[in-house]
Amino acid sequence: MKWGILELPCHFGPVQRALLVGRVVHVRFDRRHRCRPSASVTAGWIRGPNRQPTSERSRFALTEAGYHTPVEEYLEAVYALSEEGTAVIAARVAERLGRSAPSVSEMLDRLEVDGLVERSGRMISLTSTGATLAATVVRRHRLAERLLVDVIGLAWHKAHSEAGRWEHVISTEVEAKLIELLGDPATCPHGNAIPGSTPRPRREECPLIDFVGEGMVEILRISEALEPDEPTMSALEGASAIPGRVVEVKWGPSGRTLEGVSGSITVSDELAAMLFIGAEVQLNGETLLG
Repeated sequence: MKWGILELPCHFGPVQRALLVGRVVHVRFDRRHRCRPSASVTAGWIRGPNRQPTSERSRFALTEAGYHTPVEEYLEAVYALSEEGTAVIAARVAERLGRSAPSVSEMLDRLEVDGLVERSGRMISLTSTGATLAATVVRRHRLAERLLVDVIGLAWHKAHSEAGRWEHVISTEVEAKLIELLGDPATCPHGNAIPGSTPRPRREECPLIDFVGEGMVEILRISEALEPDEPTMSALEGASAIPGRVVEVKWGPSGRTLEGVSGSITVSDELAAMLFIGAEVQLNGETLLG
C-alpha cells in the first residue's frame, strides 16, 4: 500500500470536505496520472500514488495512522483545552483553531460519528480512541519542539508553529528514536508535559495573575494557547521570561512588568493568566507560598 494525497476540487464546500475525513475514496487515474474520486465513499484509507499537491488549500494529507491532518488538529485542540482545565465547548475549539463556528460544528459532528469525541449538551470530551490519538499527536508535537530547540537550535518562540508541520508525519519508529536522542524529556521547551514520558514529580504551580505582590518568581510553563502568538513569545524570550528562568515581578505606572537577565516585558492580565509560575516564590528574601 502507498500513502497518497487526494486533491479536492476547489469548489468543494466545508460539508463535502468534512464528509471525506477518515474515509476511503475509490479513485481512478487518467493518462496524466490525475486523481479522480468516484462517488463511492466507505470507511478506511485513501489509496493512491505518492503525489505532491498543487494547491495547499485543496488537500487533506493522510498520516501514518490513516487520519487526515484536520482530524488530528481538532483532537489536539480538545486535548489541550482539557489539559488546561478549560470548559471544552465548540466556541472554545473555534477560538483555538481560528475556524468559523459552522465549520467547527460540522467537523465535531463528523468526529462524533467516527467515535473520536462525545458531547453532553454543549460540553465536548474525547473518547478513549480519540484521547489515544490526541495524546500521540501532542507527544510528537512536543518532542518535535524539543528537537527543534535543543538540537537544531531553532529560536524558542518559533518552535510551536514549526512543530505543527512535523507532528503529522513522525512515525512510531522515529518517535522512539526522538525519545532516545532527547533523553525522554518530561516537558516541551514551553514547559508543558509530554504525554507518555517517564513520570516525574511535578511542582505546584499557579498562574502569574494570582500573584499580586512583587518579588522573584520562576516561570514553569507557558499556556499552549499563547504559543502561536510569535510576537508575544519573542518578547517573553527577549526578557528571559521562559520556563526554567527566574524573573522579578514589579509594579509601576504601566502595570505589572517582568524583569529578566536580558530585558523586561509589561504583562497584561490576559497574558499573566497564561504564564504559570512556581507556587513557591521569593519575596524580600523569604520563601512564600504563592
